[in-house]
Amino acid sequence: MLVFNPHAGSAHRDELQRLLAKYFDGRQVELCETKESGGLRDNLQPWIDKGVHLVIAAGGDGTVSEVASALVNTDVPLGILPLGTGNALARELGLPIKTEEAAAILSARYGVRRLDVMQVAGKIFTLAVSVGLSAKTMRRTRDKNKRRFGRIAYIWPFFLSLFGLTQYDFELEIDGRKRVVSANEVIVVNAGIIGYKALRWGPDVQPDDGHLNICFVRAKTLLDYLDVFWRLFSKQNRRDTRLNCVEVYQSVRINTPGGLAIQGDGDLIGETPVEITLHPAALKVAVPLKNS
Repeated sequence: MLVFNPHAGSAHRDELQRLLAKYFDGRQVELCETKESGGLRDNLQPWIDKGVHLVIAAGGDGTVSEVASALVNTDVPLGILPLGTGNALARELGLPIKTEEAAAILSARYGVRRLDVMQVAGKIFTLAVSVGLSAKTMRRTRDKNKRRFGRIAYIWPFFLSLFGLTQYDFELEIDGRKRVVSANEVIVVNAGIIGYKALRWGPDVQPDDGHLNICFVRAKTLLDYLDVFWRLFSKQNRRDTRLNCVEVYQSVRINTPGGLAIQGDGDLIGETPVEITLHPAALKVAVPLKNS
């Protein structure tokens, strides 16, 4: 089964059909388009029940999380054909970004890596769920600009958001322990990558390490925020008052005095409050044999 997002950054039906004919010739592959109304899980369930060998998400990280929601806690691996703007999970797992190379791996022998996932109100996310600056940036980035400029489309909305830096009082419950944190942003991360492979939360943050990390970014000025990103870029992963992370082994609940936008794996998913639950090793993902 190949799940196709027609709105993904570089998605073209004709190209997908060419790849299927070239690499999956002679094998039954059903092509299924995602719809804004949802219902993908119900569409995939009959195939899962019949023992489909692989479900390929052809799109960006949002499409991957949508397909993952249907495959979590099953024996069916998720394949990734990166067609989105950022393709962060593919980069995190060392998958080819070129669709031709990705299709060649998925049609031949591949390894399987079991990933931890985050659940929010029935949906599954593999990368990060955050409240604050990044969600503001997502809200300001237009879909047409993402399709036209790729990851560069996020840069200008990000700097616009930086000029309106605001600290919020986040009411948190981490594995049953309550605390209040004043920060510009709270990010619950499952993977180390921050959009670009050069930017990472740290070498110890992995999508299959059995826990999440919740990170707090506190910046009073634009220079403070740029200092945080410089340290991440230069791999100076020291923690201080501007950036600190703690581990999460069960769940996180985030609330704010006023409702703030939430983003999950690059898509806006609602407003606070939000509860994020960890499911360790719950998703099988097809990866090159050397990465399994």
